[in-house]
This record gives sequence, C-alpha cells and structure tokens, in this order.
Amino acid sequence: MHSLVEVWKKWFSLRELPLPREAQLNRLEVKNMQSLIALLKTLNGKEDCYVSVYSIPQIYLKEIDVIFIETDDLSAAEHIDKALTENKIQYVKIFSGNRGYHYYIPIYPIKVKNFKKAAKNLLEELGIDKLLDPNVVGDIRRMARVPYTVHTETGLYAVIVSGSSHGIPRDALSPRKIPNIKWEPSKLATLLLLGFDQTESTSIMSDTREMLFEAEYYPECILHLLDKAKTTRYLAHHERLHLGAYLLKYHSIDEVVKVFSVLKDFNEKITRYHLEKMGRDFKCYNCHNAKRLGICPLKNPRLCMLYPSINLWV
Repeated sequence: MHSLVEVWKKWFSLRELPLPREAQLNRLEVKNMQSLIALLKTLNGKEDCYVSVYSIPQIYLKEIDVIFIETDDLSAAEHIDKALTENKIQYVKIFSGNRGYHYYIPIYPIKVKNFKKAAKNLLEELGIDKLLDPNVVGDIRRMARVPYTVHTETGLYAVIVSGSSHGIPRDALSPRKIPNIKWEPSKLATLLLLGFDQTESTSIMSDTREMLFEAEYYPECILHLLDKAKTTRYLAHHERLHLGAYLLKYHSIDEVVKVFSVLKDFNEKITRYHLEKMGRDFKCYNCHNAKRLGICPLKNPRLCMLYPSINLWV
C-alpha cells in the first residue's frame, strides 16, 4: 500500500482541487494543499476528516464542477449505478466507511442560479432521487468525508470502489492499493443541470440541448465573437462563418442579420445573401480548428462542455 499521503494527494489532484476550501465540521479555512495534507495527517484516526465539496470561491460565485450525492442504503447503490451507467453519466463512487456510498458526478464548470432545485430535478429525471439523502442534494456548502480516512465509529476506511461493487468492500478494513480511476466530466449531466436551472419542468431530457443555447449559455467561442463584434465592430471572414453557422441553428435569418448589423462594413443585402446560402446545415469549425484560428478563447479547449465540436450538439 502506498502511503496515505500519496493517496490523498492523488485524490485531490484528480479533481484539480481549487483552494481555499473549508475543512472539518467547524469549517476551518485551508488555503493550500500543504496545510490540508498536514491537517489530515494530524487528525486521521482521531477525528472524522471532512473537506468541503466546493471551494470558497465556488460557493461565493455559485460555480459548480461536480454533483455530489450520497445514500445511506448499501442496497440502493446497485439501482443508482444502473441509472447513471445507462445514461452514460460518469461518476466516482466511494464507500463511506459506514452504511452507504458517496457519489461524485464530474461536470464541466458552470454557474447555476438555483443549484438545489436543478440538482433535485436532474435526479428525479434519472429516477434515483428517492434513493438519496435529500439534505445532501444541491447543498453547495456540503462537507464530505475525505477518501482513505478512517470512520471513527466503525474503524473502516472510506475507499473508492468500482461501480459494480456493492456492500462493504474488502479494502475498507486495510486499503491495499491506489485505485486507477478517471475524473471525466459528463456532458449530459452538465446540460441537464443547466436546463433544469432554467425551468420548473422535470421532463426536459429531450430538449435540454436547445435550452443550453439561450444567450446566457452560449459556448465560449460564440460569446467571444459576440463580444468582439460589439467592442471592435469587426470580424474576420472565418469568424463570421463560425458565428453565423451557430446562430442560424437557433435564430431566424432576420435575428442573425441584426447581430451582424453592428459591424462597420455591414451591408444587409450581402449579409442576408450569405446567411441564406449557408442555411441551418452549415457547420461550425470544430474545437481544434476554432482554437487554431483564434476563435476559441480557452487555454485548454477540452474544458469546454461541447468539446471536441459544437456540431456534435447542434
């Protein structure tokens, strides 16, 4: 078994854990990784070890990068695993050290207005809401037990397990190895959370994609081009193609013409001609080419929830 310090570091690096963050139930502010590891080394086995699911800046800004859920019923895990797997939603599952499991569902970083409502509706849509602790769902201040720390009541470790594992895992008594897991954001869960954040409906699985593309939730490349058009009143030819191709998926030609009307060289007749020629089937650049052409403003295009191409989602 590798040292617990190595395992903790691997878990935190897996999430690229943003700091500062709260630790323990009295909510100590931990400003760096060294302080967090030192705290765990001191308290593990003496006290139950907790860290906040979201960083202090995330809580303040309501920026979510994971959906955290838990169940105290070991028998419910099989149904939860099945629902998430059937919907191709990636997750990391952790035995709590006592009676249940914690689930981390990675998503692409997004801002939400009403996280509790959106998360509740998402889980209802998946049919697993009744299997979960309702107090945990959508709680942006939630504290979670740190994996590979000891549950002081049972003496068992909280350990990462495979999705097919149910019941108390053997590793909980004496962890033997560092698990090989991936932290993969789920596009579907991200889109659903955004959709449910905008509506009271609990039946939006089929039209969530369209709901994403309200102006507030345009992809970064489109927001970048809209901002550039407004501030500089100029777009290069390839930028106009990308922006026009995207906007035509969700807006009328008249509405898209109005967007381009802010440009210095705007000519309504020419603009309308090209938009009509493009039509709704004209493709945007994929993420690789958008980055190469300077359309994508992200340092790492893989952070976009629509990677590797907008065209896969529109």
